[in-house]
Amino acid sequence: MNYLGIDVGGTNLKGAVVTENGEVVREALRPTQAARGADIVADAIGELICELAAQENAEIDRILAELSSDCAEHRDDIASDYDILVRLDLIFAKA
Repeated sequence: MNYLGIDVGGTNLKGAVVTENGEVVREALRPTQAARGADIVADAIGELICELAAQENAEIDRILAELSSDCAEHRDDIASDYDILVRLDLIFAKA
């Protein structure tokens, strides 16, 4: 599981996605713009969170694509194993 941390500073907003062990896996930075008011700061925090979420989603998509590619190489074996399991399920259901 990963966690999101936000540091609201006077000059910059810093965001990071960290693992349970505290390892930083993603970072983002943007100006706080505190002089422009609380609504602007809140919007900037929301944008920072969206940026980090988009980076996380891109990594998930990359992992899924890689996994799908790896599985595709074994498609025939997987299909054969599935057929065997269906037959075994039918045999044991009749027993």
